[in-house]
Amino acid sequence: MTEPLLRLSNVTKWFPSRQQGGKPVQAVSDVSLEVMPGEVVGLVGESGSGKSTIGQTITRLHDPDSGEISIAGIDFGGMYQRELRKHRRVVQMIFQDPSSSLNPRMRVGDIIEEGLGIHGLGGDAKARKQRVNELLELIGLPADFARRFPHQLSGGQRQRVGIARALAVEPSLLIADEAVSALDVSIQAQVISLLESLQKKLNLTMLFISHDMSVVEYISDRVAVLYLGRLVEVAKASEIFRRPLHPYTEALLSAIPTTNVKTRRKRILLEGDIPNPSDPPKGCVFSTRCPHVAEQCKSAMPPLVEVEPGRFSACMRQELFEEKSKKAEEA
Repeated sequence: MTEPLLRLSNVTKWFPSRQQGGKPVQAVSDVSLEVMPGEVVGLVGESGSGKSTIGQTITRLHDPDSGEISIAGIDFGGMYQRELRKHRRVVQMIFQDPSSSLNPRMRVGDIIEEGLGIHGLGGDAKARKQRVNELLELIGLPADFARRFPHQLSGGQRQRVGIARALAVEPSLLIADEAVSALDVSIQAQVISLLESLQKKLNLTMLFISHDMSVVEYISDRVAVLYLGRLVEVAKASEIFRRPLHPYTEALLSAIPTTNVKTRRKRILLEGDIPNPSDPPKGCVFSTRCPHVAEQCKSAMPPLVEVEPGRFSACMRQELFEEKSKKAEEA
């Protein structure tokens, strides 16, 4: 049986409050997730749900406060910084804003080549330059772009450079953190198409973080839904979008804009905003906004359990969605 390339086990991350004497903020709470080799898993949720924090904790830009992170069989979460430097190439990140994630004082070729030099990859200087040219060709940019500075490129071109930099050290896991949200819509489509083709060509394993459900549906094999730092549903993308089993997932899907009357969902308007993560509600974290809330939801936190083979949900009122599923199948 194939082992997961990425395994998160009960990962939790706290941040100190910015206010003196304030409660710490629990950005990620008891998250367990597996990503198989060659798989693309979409991580979705509203702004402030903890998606980027999970990505940054996996890469150890933030250190986890508890739990385990394993990447390609390496205990990535428990390493000290000196040992961690040797293994940084195992996981690489594509950041949201290509303008701020590229060093404006470095030429494109040097930006892409930097990781090769740090990790002793690619051979001598001439071989590394050749590798840079190959990477530029891979992302659809001419070789002479290696001499340019980031400010001489468009937003889409800068993001392609960010992708090439991440791929240069041949990581086992690629994390795309809102990789297209800062781009124009037409450019978004080009970059998504590039990521999809690279994933198939290189058999990339990817955690794709986004709030755009349409993009996630297009590129992901499985989807993990996050709310207030907790996973509330995990399933195959096709199943999530066809038949959500958690009320929060259902609300997210209802917000997807579409001109197709046949596929348009009834809009579910959630009252209020995500609760304060330094003072989460007792019981289910979604209980303050859930249209199906019951008294039992306010007293205990529902665990993420396997409700169907390969499908996980964290809801006290799972019978409501089972009833909906039966009606949908009968119809």
